[in-house]
Amino acid sequence: MTRTQIGLLLSAVVLSVWRLGRWLERSQENELDTWAARELSTLLATTRTHDAHAIEESLAGRTHDASLQGWIDAQESGAELVFRRVEKRYNVELVVFFKGGRRVLERACGWEELPEEVRGRFLGSEREAHIPWRAPWKKGVA
Repeated sequence: MTRTQIGLLLSAVVLSVWRLGRWLERSQENELDTWAARELSTLLATTRTHDAHAIEESLAGRTHDASLQGWIDAQESGAELVFRRVEKRYNVELVVFFKGGRRVLERACGWEELPEEVRGRFLGSEREAHIPWRAPWKKGVA
């Protein structure tokens, strides 16, 4: 093999590894989004106004019902994912701010489930990271 061929081969391997890393990062973020959508839909469905499944489908971005989205927006005034490093464990909380208060749902998660941004913070000295969670129709809106 010539040096050029070796260089091309190494470049292809590096590019493939980089793409795999990006794909894994997106899938991990999607798992957290799916969990947050499921938990938020369960909370919102306690009002008995809408079906939990319909709410979850909307929060996951699989359906686009403007009236349901408007109702969800009227119920909650924001949500965020709070990641905490507790010794060698990691916890993630979904904190939902409703018009009349807030609810907190928590679960443990592994290092591989943490978004890259959070892992970077935890590799430093930070022990907590807050990331806003937005419904699909609000993403990209400042």
